[in-house]
Amino acid sequence: MKNILFPTDFSENANHALKFALKIAKDFGAKLHILNAYKMPYSSSSPMTRTLLETLEKSAEKDLLSCVNEIGNNPEYKDVEIKTKAIAGDVANSIDLYANKMGIDLIVMGTKGASGLKEVLIGSNAEEVVTHSDKSVLIVPENTNTFQIKRVAFAIDFEEINESTFFGSFISFAKKYNSETLFVNINQNNEVISSTKIENQKSKLEQIFNEVDCSFHSEKHEDIVDGINAFVKNNKCDMLAVLSRKHGFIEKIFHKSISNKLTCHTELPMFVVKEI
Repeated sequence: MKNILFPTDFSENANHALKFALKIAKDFGAKLHILNAYKMPYSSSSPMTRTLLETLEKSAEKDLLSCVNEIGNNPEYKDVEIKTKAIAGDVANSIDLYANKMGIDLIVMGTKGASGLKEVLIGSNAEEVVTHSDKSVLIVPENTNTFQIKRVAFAIDFEEINESTFFGSFISFAKKYNSETLFVNINQNNEVISSTKIENQKSKLEQIFNEVDCSFHSEKHEDIVDGINAFVKNNKCDMLAVLSRKHGFIEKIFHKSISNKLTCHTELPMFVVKEI
């Protein structure tokens, strides 16, 4: 990975996630892009609105400079190359446009997790970024205390994997930190899945992840989220990974009708791989 994007609103949650973004950039020798997107006023045509826009831009640039200076005071990150950018516009759209323009490999975002894992994706900027961006996203909840990625639970289904899906960032991540990847499928309501379909999926994943220590698991549970939570806990995983399909697994997991069940493991970071 060569380019890491860290969007920030300068909040406590964002500052917490910055530590993880810096470590990843340092470990990979990657450039860290720090981006602040500030909301434009409803209309930018009037002189008063333009003045307000200029004020917001100056404030964002001042906060970005302060952030860089604070990083510079830490000798641990003296070799990390940092680029900052302030953009007027919608947060998710600004992140998406910047990520594509700059060839970003991974987006690292902080999120508030006080009321459960539902806050990781539901009703947050992280949800919008995961939905709109085609880049991999690492989401860091506020109570993730240590950077230790030894065991990753990667939740999967058995639908066909799009050939264009890019697992490269996750594979680089797993190799760099020597992480064991535990692919897990939660069989809900004793759904019947043909052995051929299972073997085809397993074979394809083994080819893609041939340089990663990985294993395959299947668990029966009447609730997908509870099943994942139980698997993560029982296998002492440090991170949860999911494949975000255009119309599929992650949408099923994080549908708002079941979001109230996402109450465990708010200390775990989540790595979202996007289906393109």
